[in-house]
Amino acid sequence: MAEHFVLNRQSYCKILLHVFKYPHLSVNGLLLVQRQKGKDGKTFHIVDTVPLFHSTLGLTPMLEIALSQVDAYCRSRNLAIAGYYQANENYKDHSPNLIACRIIEKISENIGSDALLLMVENDKLASNVENACFTAYTVQDGKAKKVEGEKVQVQGNGTAGQIASALLCAKEHWQLVDFDSHLDDISLDWTNAHISVKISNAV
Repeated sequence: MAEHFVLNRQSYCKILLHVFKYPHLSVNGLLLVQRQKGKDGKTFHIVDTVPLFHSTLGLTPMLEIALSQVDAYCRSRNLAIAGYYQANENYKDHSPNLIACRIIEKISENIGSDALLLMVENDKLASNVENACFTAYTVQDGKAKKVEGEKVQVQGNGTAGQIASALLCAKEHWQLVDFDSHLDDISLDWTNAHISVKISNAV
């Protein structure tokens, strides 16, 4: 497991948009990293996220379909699924539940090493989107273990927060598509390429 975790602006903003689109529900998604031949083993660079669900987070058939499609997408772009994020429905609850542990264990099995679990701290996020509001965990033997210290960082933290704030003010979170929405209407793009372009143009 890496010693530090860095989210780029794109991954950070997409997580926030997902959470703010469904503030009354639990949401989850996948963390993607760039495949590298020579890993330094110290820094975990998250380059994109795929919003998954906002209704039933742990419904196995839907999760299997999502993981299969996202894995195929990653292979075509030299990416890999390396983690998972979740925001709980309860405003003050950011502890990993059984669903989070089971999903992160499945991801760990698929990648052959410990995956990163990011739990969104909803209560902090409500007042400040310009700082990383996450708690990082690894999961072993069905139990979540907190990653100690200030291990989770956002690339260009202040800039990422400003971009996220601007996107929220422009109501771009209503345009975000998660896998739930894609399954209801397969014409909707779960990669959210349109949002990625707006984030890139805002940098």
